[in-house]
Amino acid sequence: MVQYASEIQSIERTFAVLRALAGRPDSTGVTEVARTTGLAKSTCSRILSSLDDLGIVERIDAAGRYVIGSGLRVLAASGAPAGVLRDLARPYLRELAGRLGESA
Repeated sequence: MVQYASEIQSIERTFAVLRALAGRPDSTGVTEVARTTGLAKSTCSRILSSLDDLGIVERIDAAGRYVIGSGLRVLAASGAPAGVLRDLARPYLRELAGRLGESA
């Protein structure tokens, strides 16, 4: 049972780090991720390094700043059937195009 609790804690921490990155418009450093999540800086650094190795986040400079990576975007996009966003947006685009005298 202890192993299971440890695995759950690791998952929770990983998602806390991902949420900290996802909520930012620009790249984020380890210190800011630690401040946002309340986790130790060393914990955030290890999680970010592992996620970078997997392509889930990307380290973008020598200063250790990170952004959400293409690997996570691919995973997120695979969850919805193709065309769902397009189908949801179509009526709004048509209305906007009509107002602007353009085509959509």
